[in-house]
Amino acid sequence: MQFWISLALALTLLTLPARAGDVFSPDRWLRHVEEDLLPFWAHPDALGESPGLFPSMRCNDGRVFDPDSPCPEIANWPWMKPHRHYVVALSRQVYSYGVAFHMTGEVRYLDHMRQGMALLMGPARLPDGRGHYEFYDAETESWGFDGSGLDLQKQSYALLGPAFYFYLTRERAVLDMILETHAAMKADYKTSPKLVAYLDQINTFYALLTPLLDDADRAGWDREMRTIAREMVERFYAPDHNVFLTNLETQDASAPIPPAVDFGHTIKTFWFLQMIGALTGDRDLVDTSTDRGRRVLATAQDPVTGAWRTGYDGQGTLIPDLSWWIYAEHSQFAASLALSDPSVRASLRDAHAFWLRDFIDHDHGGSFTRLYASNPPGARREAKHWVWKAGFHEFEHALVAYITGSGLSGEPIDLHYAFETPPDYLHPYFYRAESAVAADPVATSQGPVTRVTFSGISFAE
Repeated sequence: MQFWISLALALTLLTLPARAGDVFSPDRWLRHVEEDLLPFWAHPDALGESPGLFPSMRCNDGRVFDPDSPCPEIANWPWMKPHRHYVVALSRQVYSYGVAFHMTGEVRYLDHMRQGMALLMGPARLPDGRGHYEFYDAETESWGFDGSGLDLQKQSYALLGPAFYFYLTRERAVLDMILETHAAMKADYKTSPKLVAYLDQINTFYALLTPLLDDADRAGWDREMRTIAREMVERFYAPDHNVFLTNLETQDASAPIPPAVDFGHTIKTFWFLQMIGALTGDRDLVDTSTDRGRRVLATAQDPVTGAWRTGYDGQGTLIPDLSWWIYAEHSQFAASLALSDPSVRASLRDAHAFWLRDFIDHDHGGSFTRLYASNPPGARREAKHWVWKAGFHEFEHALVAYITGSGLSGEPIDLHYAFETPPDYLHPYFYRAESAVAADPVATSQGPVTRVTFSGISFAE
C-alpha cells in the first residue's frame, strides 16, 4: 500500500512545473530566498503594528488573523492564540530576517532584525536577566508565562535570533546578554528526560558562537558541549533502531520494533554531534555520527519520490507524510555530507528538487508545514506561520543549501555582515572556507555592511 501511495505522489509531482533548476547552484538558492520565501515573510502584515512585535501566526496568504473574517488554518486550531506574541516565534523571525540580509545584502532585512532584537534585548527579558518571558499578551498588554515557567528549550530558542545577530555584527552587548543567560541556564536547569533540552542549546547558540569566543570562554563551552554530546548519546540513543528517543518518559529503547519517533531529531542530533566533534577535536565522534547519520538518510528517503519521510509510527512502519522541519534537517545533513562524499549527491539532488517543487507555496510564498501522502501533493490546510515555525527552518535550509551549493559547484558565494572591520576569523555559518575575501565596507542606512566572498567550503573538518 505504501508503495502505491508513494507512486501516486510521484506521478502527481511530475505534472507540476519543474522549477528546481540546477539545485547545486548557489544562485538557485539565492533566488529561492528572494522569489519563494520572502514574498510571505516580507508581507507588510509580517512586521506587526508595533516595531519588532511580529505576529506569531498569520494566514497562509500572509494576512494577519482577523477574527471577523477568520482564515480556517488558524481558526480551526483553537490552541493558537493570535493575540499572543511568543518569544520563540519572535526569535525565529529575527533569525529569518538575518538570513535574508546575510544572503541578499538588503539592509531592510537587517532593520527588521534589529527591531526584533530591541525587544529580545529589552522588555522580553526577565528583570533579573536570567532569561526571557514566554510571550507578550496584546489583550493584557503584558509579558508573561503560561504557568510552566522557565523551559530550557524555549529559553534556548530565545537566544537563536541574538546568536545569529552577534554572528553578523559582533556587537559585544549581545554576546554579554547571551553569556549571562547561558550562565543562568547552567545554574537553573537540571537533568531533563527530553532530548531537546540538550540538543537545542547546541542548535541555537553553542555551535555557532563557540568559534567566536575568546580562549577562556571557549574552553568552558568546549567542555560543556562534550558533556552534552555524551549525555545525548548515552541517555537517548537507541542503537538497535539507530534513532534518538525524544522523551525518556514515553519511549522505550529496548522495544523490539522502533518506537514512535521522528527522524528529524535523530538526523539533527547526528548533524550537531558532527559539529561538536569537529569543534572539540573528537574525530571519532565526527566519524561515528557521520556513519550513523548516513544510515538514517538511507532509511528515510522514499525511493520513488526522493522525499525525506517523517519517522516511525510505533508499529515499525515508516510514515509517508512529510514535515517541513524534518525534511529541512535531512537535507542539511545530506548537503553537509555531500561536500566530502559524492555518493549522497544523487539523493540530495532528488530531495532538493522535491522541496523546491512541492514544499513551497508558489502563490503566496513560504513553505508549507506538512504534506500528506493520502492527498498528494499535500493538504494546504495547516498554517504556514505559527509559534514553532516562524521562518527558521526554511531560511536555515536555504542558507545551508546556498553555502554547500558553493562547495558542490565550485562557485564562490557572497555573504553580508554588519561590521566595519572584519574580525580575524570569518566563516560561513556552520562551515569553513579555504578563502574569505572581505570587500571594503559600504555605508548604508543601517551602518556599514561588509560583503565577504567565500570559496573552498568544507564541513566538520
